[in-house]
Amino acid sequence: MITIQKYQIEIDKDAVRAFLQQTVNATIFNYPHFFEYHSPEKLPIEKYEPCHLIFRQDSKIIAFLTGYKQRQDDHTWIYKSPCMASYGGLVFDKSLRYKDLESVFEAWIRFLQQSEIVQAEFTPLPEVMYLEAVEKSHYIHYLLLKYNFLPIQSDIVLSHKIDISLPIEKQINAKTHTELKQAFKNELTFEVQVGVEADSYALLLQSQERLGSMPTHSFEDLQRLTKLFPESIYQIKIYKEEVLVSGIVVFSYNSKVLNTFYIYDSQEGRVLKANHFAYYHLIHWAGKQGYQYVDFGPSTFGYTAHNSLIDFKEKWACLPSLRTKYQVKITPTQENE
Repeated sequence: MITIQKYQIEIDKDAVRAFLQQTVNATIFNYPHFFEYHSPEKLPIEKYEPCHLIFRQDSKIIAFLTGYKQRQDDHTWIYKSPCMASYGGLVFDKSLRYKDLESVFEAWIRFLQQSEIVQAEFTPLPEVMYLEAVEKSHYIHYLLLKYNFLPIQSDIVLSHKIDISLPIEKQINAKTHTELKQAFKNELTFEVQVGVEADSYALLLQSQERLGSMPTHSFEDLQRLTKLFPESIYQIKIYKEEVLVSGIVVFSYNSKVLNTFYIYDSQEGRVLKANHFAYYHLIHWAGKQGYQYVDFGPSTFGYTAHNSLIDFKEKWACLPSLRTKYQVKITPTQENE
């Protein structure tokens, strides 16, 4: 018998944290305290209600789902996983078989029907995020389709699979290798630090403004995230002599995947091929830390492919995985939660 309950931080914090540390696919986005970095303006309580769900078999936690109920203008509710995060999705114990996961889905659907929710949006974790038992990700997609969830958006995520047995120079495209050799001639230096410093964020802002964009996170957001996950937020800094010319803000999603969340450079850094230098040393560093993938991030905008970006990442020996968003209409029941 599968039971389901809402997460209560005062009661469930330690048990859920211990469970997440031994699941097959948890990332930092699946920890409830991840959302503590958001300011009240980003998640106003009148519009967003935290609704993280614990699934138990007898008294044992077997699965966990981070999500929020979002109130619409007509006062109906939509359930979203993820909400205000890059990833969400169901995380589960490695012992679960198909019949167990189906029971989890049945319990979740009943919960949605009893909660005055009219629609659910759900994005499973891509295969690259799985720590083990990656094949079971296909059970999740199958169950979503079985319960009438429809794919409404897919994005290509490109990741470099770390192979320490082969020099990076032998893995990447010949043109990229030539550009990398140019970077090495420019006497650049590489540095890794925990968190994000003001000079890095200032250069990130300059770089984003040059592209007509703005970072998702403020400097204060990144400071708060570093306090919440002190071993998961890093900055890669590339210098020409003592001048910062390039950098990468790196998120450690879990012990397997390192993500290049923000990549930025100065005009001088671009000429010096400093980003190539940063990618090369980041991959080396990630391998030494035991990571298996460096995630270069999504390269599509829904079904509009950013072809030049895909081409650039393919030249860094990146391989694709899919991040697919599903949606379903919910018919509420008259039962109480």
